[in-house]
Amino acid sequence: MTTVVTEVYAIEVKIGASPRETKLSKYNENYAETTQGLRDAFKSGRTLSYGYRLDQLKNLQRLVSERSSELVDVLYKDLRKPKMEERLRKLEEQIMRDPRLKLSYLADEMGVSKPAICSMLTEDLGTPKELRPPVEKKRGVKIKSWPFFRRQRATSYLAFCEASGELVGVEVEINEAIRCLQTWMTPEQLPNNLLFPNDKAYIKPDPYGLVLILGAWNYPVALTLQPLVGAISAGNCAIVKPSEIAPFTAAKIAELVPKYLDPKCFRVIEGDVDDTKKLLKQRFDYIFCTSSTRVGKHVMMAAAENLTGVTLELGGKSPVYVHDSADLDLSLKRILWGKLLNMGQTCIAPDYIICSKKVQDYFVTHAKTILEKWYGPSMKESMDICRIINSYHFDRLKKLLVETRGGIVLGGEFDSNDLWISPTFVVNVEDNDVLMEDEIFGPILPFVNAETPLEALNYLNAKTAKPLVIYLFSQNKSVNKQFLELTTSGSLSINEVILHCGWHGLPFGGVQESGMGSYHGKYSFDCFSHRKSCLARDFSFVTEKLSAIRYPPYNRTELKIKFLSTMLRRLHLFKLSFSFTPSHLVIFLLGLLVMFASTTLLAKYQS
Repeated sequence: MTTVVTEVYAIEVKIGASPRETKLSKYNENYAETTQGLRDAFKSGRTLSYGYRLDQLKNLQRLVSERSSELVDVLYKDLRKPKMEERLRKLEEQIMRDPRLKLSYLADEMGVSKPAICSMLTEDLGTPKELRPPVEKKRGVKIKSWPFFRRQRATSYLAFCEASGELVGVEVEINEAIRCLQTWMTPEQLPNNLLFPNDKAYIKPDPYGLVLILGAWNYPVALTLQPLVGAISAGNCAIVKPSEIAPFTAAKIAELVPKYLDPKCFRVIEGDVDDTKKLLKQRFDYIFCTSSTRVGKHVMMAAAENLTGVTLELGGKSPVYVHDSADLDLSLKRILWGKLLNMGQTCIAPDYIICSKKVQDYFVTHAKTILEKWYGPSMKESMDICRIINSYHFDRLKKLLVETRGGIVLGGEFDSNDLWISPTFVVNVEDNDVLMEDEIFGPILPFVNAETPLEALNYLNAKTAKPLVIYLFSQNKSVNKQFLELTTSGSLSINEVILHCGWHGLPFGGVQESGMGSYHGKYSFDCFSHRKSCLARDFSFVTEKLSAIRYPPYNRTELKIKFLSTMLRRLHLFKLSFSFTPSHLVIFLLGLLVMFASTTLLAKYQS
């Protein structure tokens, strides 16, 4: 037995043991003292400057870049994740030697490195047929390098890599924050107002202070470090608590973060459920949690004790509706890929399919052929598919397969020694079946039959829980519009799965049971920032004269009150920008105008 020691915890690991046998033992940690130290660092103003935030982001960037192999290794130990990220990185140097693949404008626009863009463009990555640029024949010459198609292809791969590769997603988040930080930090100036022309109104993004980030085990690097990017960008101090269910990754993050980030402002604390409960008893200024709906409720209750704001990235049962008009072959491929990504252990994985009998029969008939093409005849031996995280979740999924009243028409095999459950289709599933009670979070895909879009909509809207995402596969514009307008969910994705979470510019988050708040990119900065309303006024004579109407006594005449109330009700009509002329001249003229109007109206009223 060997012991890996971090700052606060010792993780005992049996040589040759499964990560699921890893035992986490805790040293004494004074959480009150830790939180107070970080709070004092924030109050000192240490994290507020642009330079400090930029330095910390660049350090985090170096962590992911320099230690990528180590992170890929621990992800494999915890989840048997395919080492696609390592393959991408090994191609970088080779691809960059080819000048035809250098697309600087794409790199600048997307906020990623040139090697990353080129990796996405190379044929060696196995470009899906539907993403390849069209080949146009002209005078016997093949033309396949149109900038537009190269751009579309690179954009598609960026979203794919960010959604399926943890390190790529973190790098994209960091690169965008570095590129846009100064813009994000700049206060938002509001237009001048005719009623108060000399005032300056603006909205300043303020950091909350000390924030707590609770990571998740299914994507233990991305779901821990991506929120941290937002916390750093916004100028907060942070305590990061990785999930203990992915122990190797948690230990690696705890080891690396103090080496790259300022330990006075950023701490990683490992531990189990009891340690998380103790942490939640401390006073934080904001809490960011990625977990299940059940855990999210406990976090929100703990936050309510101190009226602490929260962002909850939860889960739920994300349905897929496949309309008869869809391209069934592509729909099946995309749904299978999304379901088997991380072995179904993804919060936005397709949870169940709603479709007609016709679509169901097609999927059942053709799924096995696709799976064998992807993973070979012995799927269990493939290096491109994960395993269930631990024995608890394996037993939970196995119990679902045993207790379901539906019919298993594909898969259904399991191996407890290897934590393996084969991709499984279950048909004729009723609404009260065990498979429909909670989020499956595994490679089991139930089918619910609905012969018409209206029947599918009624089924979805009858459920009280609002899903994190609804997937719709349809080429019927009327059906697409109905689902867009008549359903409620965190996201809606048409003819694709998973990739919306990696698409640049889209916020990621749920609604009600599937979560609250959103992040990714600029939304991560906003998530950890308070939008502080600011108003600045001077003591000039003109400014005072313009606002003197507010002062009592009011009993001499009702005109002041009437005039003031009328102006306040119509403030939206008095927006005016003074960029076209010197402001002092405009203010002077407006002052004369208001004084003349007030005097005239008052004289008329008194007469």
